[in-house]
Amino acid sequence: MVPVKRLQPPSKPVTEEAHEELDMPGMDVSFDPEDPDPGKLEPDFLAESLSTEFRYSGATEPLISVAEHSVYAARLAQEAGYGLDMQMYALIHDAAEAFTGDMLKPLKSTIEGFDEFEERWDGFIDDFISLETPLEGPDESDEYIVKNIDLELYRDEVVRVLDGMSQENIDGIDFDRDGMDEIPDAKEVTDYGTGIQEAEEMFRQEYDRIYSELMTSKAFEAYSDWIESELTRAYADEAVTS
Repeated sequence: MVPVKRLQPPSKPVTEEAHEELDMPGMDVSFDPEDPDPGKLEPDFLAESLSTEFRYSGATEPLISVAEHSVYAARLAQEAGYGLDMQMYALIHDAAEAFTGDMLKPLKSTIEGFDEFEERWDGFIDDFISLETPLEGPDESDEYIVKNIDLELYRDEVVRVLDGMSQENIDGIDFDRDGMDEIPDAKEVTDYGTGIQEAEEMFRQEYDRIYSELMTSKAFEAYSDWIESELTRAYADEAVTS
Protein backbone atom coordinates (compact mmCIF):
# COMPACT_ATOMS: atom_id res chain seq x y z
CA MET A 1 0.00 0.00 0.00
CA VAL A 2 1.16 3.50 -0.83
CA PRO A 3 -1.04 5.93 1.11
CA VAL A 4 -1.31 9.26 -0.65
CA LYS A 5 -2.76 12.16 1.25
CA ARG A 6 -5.80 13.69 -0.42
CA LEU A 7 -5.12 16.75 -2.57
CA GLN A 8 -1.37 16.09 -2.79
CA PRO A 9 0.40 15.07 -6.00
CA PRO A 10 2.77 12.09 -6.00
CA SER A 11 5.97 12.97 -4.13
CA LYS A 12 8.08 10.64 -6.30
CA PRO A 13 8.00 9.35 -9.88
CA VAL A 14 4.98 7.18 -10.61
CA THR A 15 6.87 3.93 -11.13
CA GLU A 16 5.80 0.30 -11.15
CA GLU A 17 6.68 0.10 -7.45
CA ALA A 18 4.28 2.96 -6.68
CA HIS A 19 1.36 1.48 -8.64
CA GLU A 20 -0.54 -0.05 -5.76
CA GLU A 21 -3.41 2.00 -4.37
CA LEU A 22 -4.34 5.56 -3.52
CA ASP A 23 -6.16 5.77 -0.18
CA MET A 24 -8.47 8.77 -0.19
CA PRO A 25 -9.12 10.20 3.29
CA GLY A 26 -12.78 11.06 3.74
CA MET A 27 -13.77 8.15 1.53
CA ASP A 28 -13.99 4.52 2.54
CA VAL A 29 -12.40 3.51 -0.73
CA SER A 30 -9.04 3.16 -2.45
CA PHE A 31 -8.19 3.71 -6.11
CA ASP A 32 -5.74 1.78 -8.24
CA PRO A 33 -3.65 4.42 -10.07
CA GLU A 34 -3.15 2.02 -12.98
CA ASP A 35 -6.84 1.26 -13.43
CA PRO A 36 -9.07 3.37 -11.13
CA ASP A 37 -12.67 2.25 -10.89
CA PRO A 38 -15.04 5.14 -11.77
CA GLY A 39 -17.89 3.25 -10.14
CA LYS A 40 -16.35 4.06 -6.74
CA LEU A 41 -16.40 7.83 -7.22
CA GLU A 42 -19.11 10.08 -5.82
CA PRO A 43 -19.90 13.67 -6.97
CA ASP A 44 -19.93 14.80 -3.33
CA PHE A 45 -16.28 13.84 -3.03
CA LEU A 46 -15.38 16.00 -6.02
CA ALA A 47 -17.26 18.94 -4.48
CA GLU A 48 -15.51 18.54 -1.14
CA SER A 49 -12.06 17.93 -2.54
CA LEU A 50 -12.03 20.63 -5.22
CA SER A 51 -13.35 23.25 -2.78
CA THR A 52 -10.16 22.90 -0.72
CA GLU A 53 -7.80 22.91 -3.71
CA PHE A 54 -6.76 26.44 -4.64
CA ARG A 55 -5.73 27.80 -8.00
CA TYR A 56 -2.25 29.25 -8.52
CA SER A 57 -1.11 27.57 -5.30
CA GLY A 58 -3.25 30.00 -3.35
CA ALA A 59 -1.41 33.07 -4.67
CA THR A 60 -4.56 35.08 -5.38
CA GLU A 61 -6.51 37.69 -3.48
CA PRO A 62 -9.13 36.54 -2.80
CA LEU A 63 -8.50 32.81 -2.91
CA ILE A 64 -10.14 30.88 -5.76
CA SER A 65 -10.83 27.21 -5.27
CA VAL A 66 -10.90 24.78 -8.18
CA ALA A 67 -14.55 24.11 -7.31
CA GLU A 68 -15.40 27.80 -7.65
CA HIS A 69 -13.49 28.07 -10.93
CA SER A 70 -15.26 24.97 -12.25
CA VAL A 71 -18.71 26.32 -11.43
CA TYR A 72 -17.89 29.55 -13.27
CA ALA A 73 -16.76 27.49 -16.26
CA ALA A 74 -20.13 25.70 -16.35
CA ARG A 75 -22.02 28.97 -15.99
CA LEU A 76 -19.95 30.58 -18.73
CA ALA A 77 -20.79 27.65 -21.02
CA GLN A 78 -24.46 28.20 -20.22
CA GLU A 79 -24.14 31.96 -20.78
CA ALA A 80 -22.54 31.26 -24.16
CA GLY A 81 -25.59 29.22 -25.14
CA TYR A 82 -23.97 25.80 -25.05
CA GLY A 83 -26.05 22.77 -24.10
CA LEU A 84 -26.07 20.68 -20.95
CA ASP A 85 -23.36 18.39 -22.27
CA MET A 86 -20.89 21.26 -22.62
CA GLN A 87 -21.93 22.66 -19.27
CA MET A 88 -21.11 19.32 -17.63
CA TYR A 89 -17.79 19.03 -19.47
CA ALA A 90 -16.89 22.55 -18.36
CA LEU A 91 -17.84 21.76 -14.76
CA ILE A 92 -15.62 18.69 -14.56
CA HIS A 93 -12.72 19.89 -16.76
CA ASP A 94 -10.42 20.14 -13.73
CA ALA A 95 -12.01 17.35 -11.67
CA ALA A 96 -8.89 15.17 -11.87
CA GLU A 97 -7.22 17.74 -9.62
CA ALA A 98 -9.18 16.17 -6.76
CA PHE A 99 -6.48 13.48 -7.05
CA THR A 100 -3.49 15.22 -8.63
CA GLY A 101 -3.81 18.64 -7.02
CA ASP A 102 -3.71 21.98 -8.84
CA MET A 103 -0.04 22.33 -9.66
CA LEU A 104 1.79 25.15 -11.38
CA LYS A 105 3.06 24.09 -14.81
CA PRO A 106 6.76 24.71 -14.01
CA LEU A 107 6.45 22.34 -11.04
CA LYS A 108 4.60 19.69 -13.05
CA SER A 109 7.45 19.55 -15.54
CA THR A 110 9.91 18.58 -12.80
CA ILE A 111 7.99 15.48 -11.69
CA GLU A 112 8.87 12.41 -13.71
CA GLY A 113 5.80 10.58 -14.97
CA PHE A 114 3.35 13.27 -13.86
CA ASP A 115 1.93 13.89 -17.35
CA GLU A 116 0.97 10.23 -17.67
CA PHE A 117 -0.39 10.22 -14.12
CA GLU A 118 -2.56 13.29 -14.83
CA GLU A 119 -3.76 11.92 -18.18
CA ARG A 120 -4.85 8.68 -16.49
CA TRP A 121 -6.98 10.55 -13.95
CA ASP A 122 -8.46 12.78 -16.66
CA GLY A 123 -9.59 9.59 -18.41
CA PHE A 124 -10.93 8.29 -15.12
CA ILE A 125 -13.13 11.38 -14.74
CA ASP A 126 -14.40 10.96 -18.32
CA ASP A 127 -15.25 7.33 -17.53
CA PHE A 128 -17.08 8.46 -14.38
CA ILE A 129 -19.18 10.93 -16.39
CA SER A 130 -19.96 8.23 -18.97
CA LEU A 131 -21.07 5.89 -16.18
CA GLU A 132 -22.96 8.49 -14.14
CA THR A 133 -24.73 10.39 -16.94
CA PRO A 134 -26.08 9.80 -20.46
CA LEU A 135 -22.97 11.55 -21.84
CA GLU A 136 -20.10 9.70 -23.50
CA GLY A 137 -17.36 12.12 -22.52
CA PRO A 138 -15.94 15.08 -24.45
CA ASP A 139 -14.51 14.70 -27.93
CA GLU A 140 -11.79 16.93 -29.41
CA SER A 141 -14.21 19.67 -30.47
CA ASP A 142 -15.78 19.69 -26.98
CA GLU A 143 -12.35 19.93 -25.38
CA TYR A 144 -11.47 22.83 -27.68
CA ILE A 145 -14.55 24.77 -26.55
CA VAL A 146 -13.86 24.00 -22.89
CA LYS A 147 -10.30 25.26 -23.39
CA ASN A 148 -11.69 28.54 -24.75
CA ILE A 149 -13.93 28.86 -21.70
CA ASP A 150 -10.97 28.12 -19.44
CA LEU A 151 -8.86 30.75 -21.24
CA GLU A 152 -11.54 33.41 -20.80
CA LEU A 153 -11.70 32.65 -17.08
CA TYR A 154 -7.91 32.75 -16.91
CA ARG A 155 -7.87 36.16 -18.59
CA ASP A 156 -10.42 37.39 -16.04
CA GLU A 157 -8.42 35.97 -13.14
CA VAL A 158 -5.20 37.61 -14.36
CA VAL A 159 -6.88 41.02 -14.36
CA ARG A 160 -8.95 40.73 -11.20
CA VAL A 161 -7.17 38.45 -8.70
CA LEU A 162 -3.58 38.14 -9.95
CA ASP A 163 -2.63 41.80 -9.81
CA GLY A 164 1.06 42.23 -10.49
CA MET A 165 1.36 38.85 -12.20
CA SER A 166 4.50 38.69 -14.32
CA GLN A 167 3.79 39.41 -17.99
CA GLU A 168 5.91 36.41 -18.96
CA ASN A 169 3.22 34.17 -17.48
CA ILE A 170 0.69 35.26 -20.08
CA ASP A 171 2.94 36.04 -23.06
CA GLY A 172 2.43 33.49 -25.82
CA ILE A 173 -1.10 32.56 -24.74
CA ASP A 174 -3.45 32.81 -27.70
CA PHE A 175 -6.45 34.65 -26.31
CA ASP A 176 -7.66 35.30 -29.86
CA ARG A 177 -7.75 31.73 -31.14
CA ASP A 178 -10.74 30.50 -33.13
CA GLY A 179 -14.00 30.55 -31.21
CA MET A 180 -12.95 32.91 -28.43
CA ASP A 181 -15.34 35.55 -29.73
CA GLU A 182 -18.22 33.17 -28.93
CA ILE A 183 -17.37 33.16 -25.21
CA PRO A 184 -18.95 35.97 -23.15
CA ASP A 185 -16.91 38.14 -20.81
CA ALA A 186 -16.22 36.10 -17.68
CA LYS A 187 -17.32 39.05 -15.54
CA GLU A 188 -20.86 38.02 -16.44
CA VAL A 189 -20.62 34.94 -14.20
CA THR A 190 -17.73 35.43 -11.76
CA ASP A 191 -17.92 36.74 -8.21
CA TYR A 192 -14.62 35.76 -6.62
CA GLY A 193 -14.16 35.24 -2.93
CA THR A 194 -16.50 32.42 -1.94
CA GLY A 195 -15.43 30.41 1.07
CA ILE A 196 -14.65 26.71 1.10
CA GLN A 197 -18.08 25.58 2.26
CA GLU A 198 -19.88 27.88 -0.16
CA ALA A 199 -17.70 26.71 -3.06
CA GLU A 200 -18.37 23.08 -2.13
CA GLU A 201 -22.12 23.71 -2.10
CA MET A 202 -21.93 25.70 -5.35
CA PHE A 203 -20.22 22.79 -7.10
CA ARG A 204 -22.68 20.26 -5.69
CA GLN A 205 -25.70 22.35 -6.72
CA GLU A 206 -24.32 23.00 -10.20
CA TYR A 207 -23.64 19.30 -10.72
CA ASP A 208 -27.11 18.39 -9.47
CA ARG A 209 -28.73 21.01 -11.73
CA ILE A 210 -26.97 19.84 -14.87
CA TYR A 211 -27.42 16.16 -14.03
CA SER A 212 -31.15 16.58 -13.29
CA GLU A 213 -31.75 18.55 -16.49
CA LEU A 214 -29.73 16.03 -18.50
CA MET A 215 -31.75 13.11 -17.19
CA THR A 216 -35.04 14.94 -17.78
CA SER A 217 -33.96 15.84 -21.31
CA LYS A 218 -32.91 12.28 -22.10
CA ALA A 219 -36.12 10.86 -20.63
CA PHE A 220 -38.20 13.26 -22.76
CA GLU A 221 -36.11 12.35 -25.80
CA ALA A 222 -36.66 8.65 -25.18
CA TYR A 223 -40.40 9.23 -24.69
CA SER A 224 -40.58 11.26 -27.91
CA ASP A 225 -38.77 8.50 -29.78
CA TRP A 226 -41.25 5.95 -28.39
CA ILE A 227 -44.24 8.08 -29.42
CA GLU A 228 -42.80 8.48 -32.91
CA SER A 229 -42.19 4.75 -33.25
CA GLU A 230 -45.72 3.95 -32.01
CA LEU A 231 -47.25 6.41 -34.47
CA THR A 232 -45.18 4.99 -37.30
CA ARG A 233 -46.30 1.46 -36.38
CA ALA A 234 -49.94 2.57 -36.13
CA TYR A 235 -49.83 4.24 -39.55
CA ALA A 236 -48.23 1.13 -41.01
CA ASP A 237 -50.91 -1.13 -39.50
CA GLU A 238 -53.65 1.18 -40.80
CA ALA A 239 -52.13 1.12 -44.30
CA VAL A 240 -52.09 -2.70 -44.26
CA THR A 241 -55.73 -3.01 -43.14
CA SER A 242 -57.08 -0.36 -45.53
